[in-house]
Amino acid sequence: MTVNSRSMAGNFRSLAGNSPPFRLGWFRPKKEVKAMTEVDRRRFLRDAALTVGAGVPLAFAGRTTAWAETLTRPPVEAPDVFPRSGDLGGVRAATVQWMSRVPDDTDIRGMSIPGTHESCARYPGNSMGFAQCQNRDLDWQLRAGVRYLDIRCQNWEDYFTIHHGRYYQEMVFGQVLQICRDFLNKYPTETILMRMQQEHSSDSTRYKRIFKDYLDKKGWRSYFHISSSFPTLKTARGKIVLMTGWPWVDEGLRVSDENQFSIQDLYDDPTLAKKKNAIDAHLRAAIWQFNGNKMYINHLSANGAGGSTWTPWSYVKDLNPWTRKLIEGQYYYKTHRVGVIAMDYVDSPDANWNAGDIDMTASVIRMNTFTRPTLQVGKSYVIWNRGTGKALDGGTAQTSVVQWTYSGYPQQRWTLERADNGTYRLRCERSGKCLTCHPGSAATQENGNHCTWHITPHSDGDGFQLKLDTTGTYLHTPGNNKGSGVQPSLGSNGTLDECRWVFDERVQVR
Repeated sequence: MTVNSRSMAGNFRSLAGNSPPFRLGWFRPKKEVKAMTEVDRRRFLRDAALTVGAGVPLAFAGRTTAWAETLTRPPVEAPDVFPRSGDLGGVRAATVQWMSRVPDDTDIRGMSIPGTHESCARYPGNSMGFAQCQNRDLDWQLRAGVRYLDIRCQNWEDYFTIHHGRYYQEMVFGQVLQICRDFLNKYPTETILMRMQQEHSSDSTRYKRIFKDYLDKKGWRSYFHISSSFPTLKTARGKIVLMTGWPWVDEGLRVSDENQFSIQDLYDDPTLAKKKNAIDAHLRAAIWQFNGNKMYINHLSANGAGGSTWTPWSYVKDLNPWTRKLIEGQYYYKTHRVGVIAMDYVDSPDANWNAGDIDMTASVIRMNTFTRPTLQVGKSYVIWNRGTGKALDGGTAQTSVVQWTYSGYPQQRWTLERADNGTYRLRCERSGKCLTCHPGSAATQENGNHCTWHITPHSDGDGFQLKLDTTGTYLHTPGNNKGSGVQPSLGSNGTLDECRWVFDERVQVR
């Protein structure tokens, strides 16, 4: 008999009454509850939604009962047993510890923080992809700039196993903590926001007790920042900021408190158009409605297990590049804050897993307010115009210089070289030519006598001014024209945003 997942779910909801929505591996009542009936209903709806083919639910395939567990006995927790991921290739040191460039007094609510949804969900089991949300392990994610982790724990004996729904993710919580501890010990300027919740188990009292044991009996409390108030970055550096809510563990930040958090998580089988509208609306809220009281968390994730065949990857291959271009485009020049952006498949910014120099974490990271870097001769920089949010680009023709949305290619990287009398040259990595601009013309690149610049901090510390030595005028993008392909030119008023240039040690994940 063919089973219709939507009708099954609808019939069950009619019996259960009006209730919060459910998703694969996700249970979000507005209030913390412990009733087993809620967990049974979550499992029923999830299994009903995984119906395929001739009506055989995926979760039932090869099982004798609907509730057969996939969990084999997890490893007993032991120190230093978890292997680390391989080298990140193009990641630069400034990316791995990007928070070192954010001022100490910054409230974490006012930051732009790359995050992952279902951070440990790398193993789909027999879910046909519905249970997988990431390709890369936690060590890779942290070194690639992720600072918000979503950790789902099942009660198992006296410790936690990591799950996405019923699917065991081949980790235990002690291993998660080891990875975070080792990372923060190596990079103490960073912090990690850890959002925890109970998954695939329902005994909240036991869950709280096990977590307290991790803190006090197993010795992990000193690695956490635990407070009901949001810390400044200075206070949080080197610590894991505890965030819980389903259930709240009676200390730390309470994610289920709408006075502390504003969360967009339209996850339940949305159309792409609806999900994009939700993401965009929450970005705009984080930019224009922010009053310093709430942390904004914007999920790019969704799952079609409620009735369609759309897996997390089906959504993210469109939503990741769309959101990246949105942040790097129209919103870049408007703010230094977009809140937490929680992503599936964080290593896949352009609907593929071989993205070259393009990456998702960098799009979010560069929205922060950084302390002005000390420019170093011999280093390469991406040079952004503060007024337009576009990067100086030497182009493929290697003649003119334009502004363009960041692409990660060598024509957008400029090496700082010392010249004479306190001036500098900026040499394009692709062409080997230097930035210049002739009076009455537009920016170009050449190797000649008119390629030296005075590079001075802007008066308010935000960005630098580029004053051509031979003319005494400033490089700018007239009228803050935000179009890609527009050529900067020379102007006399160096105080405007169009004359501010930000030197960015760009994050690069290969």
